[in-house]
Formats: sequence, C-alpha cells, structure tokens
Amino acid sequence: MHLFSPMWLPYPWPPNEGILLLSTEHEGQEVSVSVLPDGRFNVQVSSLSLTSQPVDIHGPHQEFALIEVVRVVDRLELLLSGDLLIEDRPGVPRHTLKPSFSPVPNENSFDDPNASVACQSWIQKRRQKFSGPTSARDERHLKTLQDQAEDLRNSALNLKDLREQVLANKPRLLGHLAAELRSSVYWPSGTNNQGDSQPTRNYNPLLLRMASVADLPLPVYGTLSPPPFPDIGSLSVRFEPLNAPRTYRLLKSDKVQDLQESLGKSIVQLGPHSADRNISALNAIKEFAHTMGVSHYDEDASNFLDVIESFKTSDGDELTNFMCQTAETVASLSEWVLSELKVRNLIL
Repeated sequence: MHLFSPMWLPYPWPPNEGILLLSTEHEGQEVSVSVLPDGRFNVQVSSLSLTSQPVDIHGPHQEFALIEVVRVVDRLELLLSGDLLIEDRPGVPRHTLKPSFSPVPNENSFDDPNASVACQSWIQKRRQKFSGPTSARDERHLKTLQDQAEDLRNSALNLKDLREQVLANKPRLLGHLAAELRSSVYWPSGTNNQGDSQPTRNYNPLLLRMASVADLPLPVYGTLSPPPFPDIGSLSVRFEPLNAPRTYRLLKSDKVQDLQESLGKSIVQLGPHSADRNISALNAIKEFAHTMGVSHYDEDASNFLDVIESFKTSDGDELTNFMCQTAETVASLSEWVLSELKVRNLIL
C-alpha cells in the first residue's frame, strides 16, 4: 500500500495536544496519521503501528508537506516531503522539515497580470461553444441577457448559502450544492476534449456561458503538479485535497489558470497505471449531483466519491472540504463576471 496526501501541518508546531491529520479506509485497511504534542508522527494501518522520530519545524508560518504512508508486508514507512522518517527509539535524532513555500497573503487571481494570457485558450473555446445561434424550445422563449445575469446572481447566492449551511453541520445539503455547481460549471468534455468547444443541448453551464459574453477569463490559482505515482504495489491511492480551485494565492509556486483547466485535473487516483481509475474535479461534481444530489438519486454509488469521503482530516472529511472550497470559488467568479459585465454596460 502506498498512500499520498499533501496537507498543511498544524501551526504553531508542535501542537499542544495530539491531532488527527487524516484517516481513511481503503480496500479493507484502516489508515490514520496523527501528530503528537512532542512533534512525533503516529501511523496506524490496520493492526500495524509506527511512531516516528520527533520532527522540528522552524518558521513563522504554517508549513505544507506531502505525507506518504507505505506498507511493506508487515512494517510501515512514513515519508515527510520525500524524507523517510526514522522509527522512534532512545537516542534517535530529531528531524527538521525542509522549508516549503511561504504563504503569500492578499493576492487575488482576478488581479493576476498573467490571467488573460493563461486563460486564453479557454476563452477561445468558450467563444466557440456559446457563439452559435440559440433557439427556444417549444412553449418557451429566450431569456434576455439581464434575465441570465439575475440567474447568475441567484446561483452565487445559492452557492454561498448552501456552503454556509453545509459547514454549519448540515451535510445532507451537499447534494443540493453539487447540483448547483453542476448547473453553473459542468460540461461534458468528451473524447480528446472534443466537447470543450462544442455546444451541447443538455448542458449549458451558466457561469461559462456568461463569461463568454465578454470573452472573460475565469482565473483561479492551482498548486504545482504532484509527483509521479510510484510503480509499486496493487493497493495504492492518491488524493489531492488542494486541487479544489481557489481565487486566492496560497503559495508562491501557485500558477494562475482557467477554472475549466483546474476542474479538468484529477483529484483522486486508484492504482498507479489505469487512466480509467482516476476522476477529475469536474466529474466528481457530476458524480455527486447524479448519485447523491437532487439531480438524481441513483441506485448505485461512486467508488471515487466513497474514497474521497473516507478521507478525514483535522478540518473534517475531504469530500465536504472539496465541495465547499469549489463552491466558494465559483460564487466569487460569478460575482466578478457580473461586475465586469456591468462595467462594460452589458447588464444593469
């Protein structure tokens, strides 16, 4: 078993009391990683246990690290940002975490000078996708641009309200949040991304459509690409909890990109090779809306969503974290698009 999970470590370090960093279950094995008050890590995988040497973190801010748990037959290994930690025993030296990337406060993707260039290919695809003539279905009439702007305002408010209620311990509303996100951003990309610039009758995502009115970018920040999946074992899983798009910069290494590019990236991969055993952020939204949301209540469930939901951290389960972070970002982008359309005198 080889499990990857990048995450922020507790600050200040070490914590005053023991903290559960993550817990999950995969293929019948329960996995948990905790940090102890003296800076040691404790790993549990089913009946196996490992307590590491103490770890020191020097710096005035919270640190980011890649945690890797490896099970090799009847023993465990723990790697912290690529460094193998020694099992705790008398006389073992302390380990110092290599400095990561310093947080960068108050930088917004809307103001990034590279936003338009970084999003240009997606601006063009949206132009192609939404520039064709539209016609109303039977017994309907086309909405004005102002009507559609009101829809986008309502969508942003719905996303904010639903996110707040989910975070206020109402997880049953996650399905409603997923359905709202699907209506705003989901498009079927199809084979070789053929659907990225082709109109589709059944999917007409509101935020993408409104951004295309003025050829606006949808800039978000994303993290560096993760390391390659190692060629080991058949029982492997990697989850990328920081792949939810953000409109604010967390790390100096963050790169601005279009929302559609960000949503197309994988957030969970089961196994090292099979491409059909990973799921993108975009398809996770669709799967949630179709299997657990108000769009559908299917009889079957998503294996990928089960994996994401099984990941628990000190901030709660990662499925909730991912959906709420994405909702916050889409709501912010919706409000920004509306403000830009108003500046251009396209809407009131």
